[in-house]
Amino acid sequence: AVVSGFTTGAAVMIGMSQVKYILGYDVARSSFLHELLVNIFKDIDQFNYKPFILGMSNIIALVVMKNIGKTYPKFKSVRALGPLLVSSLSILATFIFDLENNGIEIIGTIPSGLPSLSTDI
Repeated sequence: AVVSGFTTGAAVMIGMSQVKYILGYDVARSSFLHELLVNIFKDIDQFNYKPFILGMSNIIALVVMKNIGKTYPKFKSVRALGPLLVSSLSILATFIFDLENNGIEIIGTIPSGLPSLSTDI
């Protein structure tokens, strides 16, 4: 029960830290759930519907694909391919609809290779 509670708590905190990307505005970080919720609703006037629609449609697509794979054994590969398909379609939509210049922030260039080694502790 302790491990299950710890894992669930960690998952909730990680999920809540990602909410800023779906809401479309920066949310101050906190180690406490109640403070994080206050920070989310404090600046709700900065809500951007464009990343919200994109993010929620991706989440809905993932859940639908998961349920299709579970419900219909013939389509069990859809469940496994869901994340790859949704990611690929999102990347394609980013370029086709020029989402970066239409109000949705994108990551941009990701540096290649591994980070350099350091002894900073």
